[in-house]
Amino acid sequence: MTALRTASIVGVCASAFCSAVLAATTPPISAPIFFPASGTSDLDPTEIVEITGWWTNEREVLYMRDDGAFYFWDQPNRFRAVSKSGRWDHQNYRTFWLEPYFDPKTPGRSPPRVRAAMRRVEGVLMASLEIAKDLRRVESAPTAPEDSYVGRWIGPGGSLQLDGDGTYELHAAANTDPDAPLISRSGHRGTWSCNEQYIFLSTAGPSSERVICTIVDRSDPAPPNSPEPAKTFEALTTPIGELRPAPKDPAAKDPAAKDPAAKDPAASVPAPTVRDPKASPAPR
Repeated sequence: MTALRTASIVGVCASAFCSAVLAATTPPISAPIFFPASGTSDLDPTEIVEITGWWTNEREVLYMRDDGAFYFWDQPNRFRAVSKSGRWDHQNYRTFWLEPYFDPKTPGRSPPRVRAAMRRVEGVLMASLEIAKDLRRVESAPTAPEDSYVGRWIGPGGSLQLDGDGTYELHAAANTDPDAPLISRSGHRGTWSCNEQYIFLSTAGPSSERVICTIVDRSDPAPPNSPEPAKTFEALTTPIGELRPAPKDPAAKDPAAKDPAAKDPAASVPAPTVRDPKASPAPR
């Protein structure tokens, strides 16, 4: 009996010794180490991050100006009226805040501040807000259907400059019909928008008059016996007559070249600037 008890004790001790040896030689089970596929998965606290400019996720658009103002669109077309605007501030290397202006639809209530958390994914700077997820910073303004009409339009009656920030300037030629409305004879400026058929000019100032320009298809006849087909293009019918896109060659003949207020067409490409929606709301 004593021999059996002794053997049992020896067996238990041997089993405990073997378990201890295995525990000492076998590495502990842990979660696998994560390695990013490429690039940096997060921001470096010592990195200088440029957050001003355009942000988009193809569904919403955010623009942050150098002067601390921001504009937010809850849809992808920057030519439409902004959904929110206000001030922004940079808290730290991975966080900034949007502070919207008071909403006239809810007087007496201060809009809540909106936190934006930044990260870098595959080398692209991104930010997520409660009102818009996965915004990525882009170098130029997101494209919109209106971009195809940005530039200078000219004709015998004068010129029309449509800029990428949604503003315009119309200048009438000196020989404009004296019986035409004053707004067509003297020229004006304001904001513009468009749909598939019309371009709408909303004048700045107390009158806030709206001018409608029709988009029409035109073609130049091909030379006789030419194998080339007739060249087609879009033109605008306006209060100062029909206008065509200005030629790209600056040396080309331009009926409005004597207009000192005319802008260089090269300067009309979409740029990271937007109008102040309080001073000149976007027309619809």
